[in-house]
Amino acid sequence: IVERYDRVRVEDGTIRRLHQEDLCQALGVMPAQKYTADGGPTTRDIQELLVNTSHHQLNLYLFTQILFFNAIIGAPDAHAKNYSLLLGNDGAAMMARMYDVASGLAYERMRRRARLAMSVGGENRVGRIGPGAIRRYHGMGDPALEAALTDAGLSEKFCFATMMDLAYEVPICMEEIMDEYADLPGMADLREHMLGPVRENCQRTLDLIKADMG
Repeated sequence: IVERYDRVRVEDGTIRRLHQEDLCQALGVMPAQKYTADGGPTTRDIQELLVNTSHHQLNLYLFTQILFFNAIIGAPDAHAKNYSLLLGNDGAAMMARMYDVASGLAYERMRRRARLAMSVGGENRVGRIGPGAIRRYHGMGDPALEAALTDAGLSEKFCFATMMDLAYEVPICMEEIMDEYADLPGMADLREHMLGPVRENCQRTLDLIKADMG
């Protein structure tokens, strides 16, 4: 059902394993501390790690897109063990594909008190991630981080564009998928409970950004 991202099929048809490590491993943090709230990795820790990878710009782009996607859908379990690096020769490292992704907004209790496992610019409340959080993610108020990210090719403009693109596109894509698989058992319930809250969260994010832009 799910194709593994850490395996490749070579020309003779055999399967070769790709070495990977999650971001707790990469940062030397024990699995019990995978959540930021438990003393685990923060977005800043991960940004500093990625700045020093050989493919730093692409890795920062990919991490930003995955982090912001998890924020948009209200994913409560996107901790540091749910982000990984694929490791190659000579210290090369590349952000792995997304995995273990799920929205908490299908559940009423979680909608009322939705929190992200990893904050964006210090903000972990779902529906509260606006321009200030995005600017802090890019280093506003932290000159060393801002300079490092800018030098590595991550711009504030890219961060805003990424969040806005996701907020526009995610509800449309989610509805298309739910239409395509409408006959699957449970899809009607999932659509009823999740699509509306995700769409509302996306619109709230867009409204915050647009209000800041005037």
